[in-house]
Amino acid sequence: MPDPVYILEDTREPPRAEHPWRFSDRVVVVRRKLDAGDYSVALSPDGEPLTIAVERKALGDFIACTTWERERFVRCLERMTELDSAVIIVEGTTGQVREHDYRSRTTPQAVLASARAFALDYRVPVWWAGSAEGGAWLCEWTLTRAVRKARPLRGAA
Repeated sequence: MPDPVYILEDTREPPRAEHPWRFSDRVVVVRRKLDAGDYSVALSPDGEPLTIAVERKALGDFIACTTWERERFVRCLERMTELDSAVIIVEGTTGQVREHDYRSRTTPQAVLASARAFALDYRVPVWWAGSAEGGAWLCEWTLTRAVRKARPLRGAA
């Protein structure tokens, strides 16, 4: 049986009763304060986080980060640039944005331009997950891959 994956969830990330991220049975979620992002991963439950972060955003939250919360969010992005890898996972689709399926006067063009700017200016891409379930899957896949790359091969000298 493979070793568990210790996904770290920031204590400032409020538990979302309506749409929690549910991970596979292989994952152990450990809540602790993270310097950047909502999720990271460690090689042990009390180990240091690897230099990777996942920022979780519901579609409405992401829209806010492109408008009236942008200044605060840019500070978050600046912290994530200090890591080896970071990603924003949005629980929505570009189709929802293009159809203006959100509550804001902000144009779809401005939202999508902000997503591209975050990727180019801060090296933090935006991944459109479509749903909370899709977001959890992308988060687990990303952080599990980081662990695979960080763990030494068994039996290696």
